[in-house]
Amino acid sequence: MSFQRIVMSALSVVCLAAALSACGQGKSVADSQSFAFSGPTLTIDARESTVTIDNGAPGKIGVDRTLSEDAGRNGSSMGLDGTVLKLWVECGGGSVYCAGSHTVHVPPGVAIDLKSSGGHVRGVGLAGNITATLRADGVLDLDQPSGVLAIDAEGGGITVTGGRSPRVSAVAVADGTVSLSFAVPPERIEAKSTGGSATVTLPAGPETYRIDGQGISGSPPSDAASKRTVLVQSDRGEASVRKAG
Repeated sequence: MSFQRIVMSALSVVCLAAALSACGQGKSVADSQSFAFSGPTLTIDARESTVTIDNGAPGKIGVDRTLSEDAGRNGSSMGLDGTVLKLWVECGGGSVYCAGSHTVHVPPGVAIDLKSSGGHVRGVGLAGNITATLRADGVLDLDQPSGVLAIDAEGGGITVTGGRSPRVSAVAVADGTVSLSFAVPPERIEAKSTGGSATVTLPAGPETYRIDGQGISGSPPSDAASKRTVLVQSDRGEASVRKAG
């Protein structure tokens, strides 16, 4: 093997091992778009993207996007078709570093139907109802949501922090995890995982709950007469319920 080929092979290994370094990143491209929107529910179709969803102005959806150079070349797309917002990051097989991120500003109170594949989605202070289907180890983090939540994950994880939602269903299959914590007492919770952990943290206070599930650790006393219900289940991981404080 020639000296030049040895050097090139060594450089390739360095680039692959440090894909997040300047060696692999190349340039990034940022842009923004705004779409008029008046519907009650927005469907977000996100693929291989890091997405943040927060509250914006009434009557429109704003999107700020950043793509690596490779993602831009491979035909990544963004657009609103009716009530469906498409946020796709496309990566070719030869890309050393290919990534994209989107920040979506939605009208306050709009309901969201999220379909995410292989990405990490974070929602901040969202008041509308949220349904979500996560595939390919997708991850969803919700900070202080207050609408009804119905979330299904294939791998990945579901996390709710400071929840104000009255009703939450969070179900993860494979090795997906579920972690739910609340700032105000919920009415009904379902937290299930087939292979990962399922944990629920209830707010401190005098409220009682009817708690169902098997092998639950750290659980406060269950009140069979309570109208507030908590179901926690994990087939192969830890299942736990506790009160904060």
